[in-house]
Amino acid sequence: KFTDWKLAFGEAYDSKAELSMLFDSKYLYLQFVEDSDIPFKNKNEDFWRNGLEIFFADEPGLDYRQLFVDVNGQCEFYSNEVVEGVERFNQIKDAIVNVKNDLKPEKWTVKIAVPRANVTAMDNGKVFRCNIIRSRFFADGPANPYYMCPIFSRNHKEGLDRMALINTPYATAAGNERVLEDIAIFEKHQKPYKDLPLNWEMNKDYPLKYDITNEGHFILKGTSKKLGFLHNKEYFPIGIGEKVEFEITGSCVGNAGCALFMSNGPGMKFMGTTFITIHPTDSPETQRIVVKVPNSRATSVTHVRIGLQIAPQATLDLTSLKVKIVK
Repeated sequence: KFTDWKLAFGEAYDSKAELSMLFDSKYLYLQFVEDSDIPFKNKNEDFWRNGLEIFFADEPGLDYRQLFVDVNGQCEFYSNEVVEGVERFNQIKDAIVNVKNDLKPEKWTVKIAVPRANVTAMDNGKVFRCNIIRSRFFADGPANPYYMCPIFSRNHKEGLDRMALINTPYATAAGNERVLEDIAIFEKHQKPYKDLPLNWEMNKDYPLKYDITNEGHFILKGTSKKLGFLHNKEYFPIGIGEKVEFEITGSCVGNAGCALFMSNGPGMKFMGTTFITIHPTDSPETQRIVVKVPNSRATSVTHVRIGLQIAPQATLDLTSLKVKIVK
């Protein structure tokens, strides 16, 4: 449940409203309750002026889904995406969003069931971005919306990168083992890429050289003077006491070598990062590394990114990297 609402520029706001969020295999469920006479008194306002507005996204930017339900229970769902440099905003007319609305003189309650297929990045064990706004733009009074995540702007589109990270439920394996992720981030049998494969992203402040051969090798080379960093864009749900199992196949040469890392935020954050050394080897071999997540600043969060660190003049010839997070 969520009650810590803010105004647009971050000021605390006692809205007397509560938001609840649940998941199952088919739907994202939202319930919003506002103990106030404001929704009912302004029930005749135009659509978009008095209701609940929800943004969903995979990554910060202009690719997002937008859902709006007004206090009378009318619902519209939209998709905004950038195609070939052109921004397109279209209504999703085939999305079956179930709405149960109860508007009373002193209280507004709305229950919403959104199909997981219509919300980006809602696969089991993944993280998506979300911001929820109680829109209040009345003709006879000042605009006074409040937010789950303040956007520090009067333009909602300018604040799209200021969203909450929401974890979907964990998958459950047989017995007592809870499998969060079991994924091949890079595998040799994949076709060669001209650019970085599988959502890999380079840290612009700490670049490195790379190549992908016809044999499926992902070759990373450090520069002559400083460390280079690369991470996968996927977020992995994680918890205190859980184990991260890495299986990496390849060779690592160079004086200072190479390392895996888990970072708790976008890009590189040194104070929020755990490093795991890759054993140096001149010839390809498979290494299995297990790390138990400690209760520390580096990992006391709900998600991590997996990345690679390459020392100056070191080379990592990678053919496979698999990650499994279990309890």
